[in-house]
Amino acid sequence: MGTEELGGQLQEENRALREQNAGLQQLVVELGERIAQLREELTAAEERIVELEQGRKGPPSFVKPNRRSAKDEGGTSSAAKEHNHGGSGWR
Repeated sequence: MGTEELGGQLQEENRALREQNAGLQQLVVELGERIAQLREELTAAEERIVELEQGRKGPPSFVKPNRRSAKDEGGTSSAAKEHNHGGSGWR
């Protein structure tokens, strides 16, 4: 390989590396812009979460409250014996 060939090959590699470098620099700029955009969206989402968490007052109006069962109130939850099938009575 002669000096001229080597010089030409190095110049070609240099040109290719400069072109690649320019492309990578452009990519860095684009990614920086995207990061800034995502940070803005994240900040807005975090603010919205804080708003929603502060606004919680209880269950929505369509949710019925829990009711106490007859057992909890001291009553009986089973039917009287005469109403049971298989108890005394006609068969």
